[in-house]
Amino acid sequence: MAAAAGLYFFVFNKPGMPVIPSAGKPAVEEKNGQAQELNAAASTQLTGQEKTSGTQPQSLEKTPPIPGAVPAATQKMLDDAKLKQEEDLKKLKEEEDKKKLQEEKRKKQAEIERLKKEDEDRKKQEEQARLLQEDADLKKQEEQARLKKEEADRKKAEELKRLEQARVKEGDIIPLNDADVQPVAISTPSPNIPSAILSSMPNSQTMMFTVLINQNGDVETVRILQKSNNSQLNTILTNLIKTWKYSPAQKNSVRVKVWKTVPLTIKK
Repeated sequence: MAAAAGLYFFVFNKPGMPVIPSAGKPAVEEKNGQAQELNAAASTQLTGQEKTSGTQPQSLEKTPPIPGAVPAATQKMLDDAKLKQEEDLKKLKEEEDKKKLQEEKRKKQAEIERLKKEDEDRKKQEEQARLLQEDADLKKQEEQARLKKEEADRKKAEELKRLEQARVKEGDIIPLNDADVQPVAISTPSPNIPSAILSSMPNSQTMMFTVLINQNGDVETVRILQKSNNSQLNTILTNLIKTWKYSPAQKNSVRVKVWKTVPLTIKK
């Protein structure tokens, strides 16, 4: 009897025999099946010993196993296995959650880096565009300044040319009315007319001459505007007027030439 009890204890505490509840059976049915298997194994071992020793397992016959009952050691092994499986599942889930979190963090960081690069590229492009625009504006301003200077230089040259053309140089001929200083007669000798010419004249005559007085006050040219009937008299008077002397006309303090009309009366 003592040997049978020891064998029963050995079978129930034999390591390596925990059975994990399957997904297809209820936990109670699995535990009952495991208990039945253990009882059968114990009976088989006891039967073998009975055949060897010739003794009867009186104690086992007197205390049969309770249906549905699971030995404490077996139950502990089952609980430990279940707990280990739960811990493994928990660790696996934690690792998966950790990997998922790391992947999300990596994607988030990659997105941040992408957005940062896009922003840097955008700023770089904007800076390049700004520099190009500034360069274009500068060139435009320089071109406008150049054109403006060219226009100012052209107008200045035209004004200088106009002033040069308008500026009176000594010896220029200008209208008598434009002279600041009119020519004034200094020496105008009277004509010496031969008596033969005077006696041939029916009456006194007034002749009109236009004379060009140069910058020195000399009569440079004489033109007869109103002649007499005596050509000899016309010649005498023309030669006489060429000997007249004037103070020269002036424009802007510059001595100039002017045409002046001179009347001359010959009395009989």
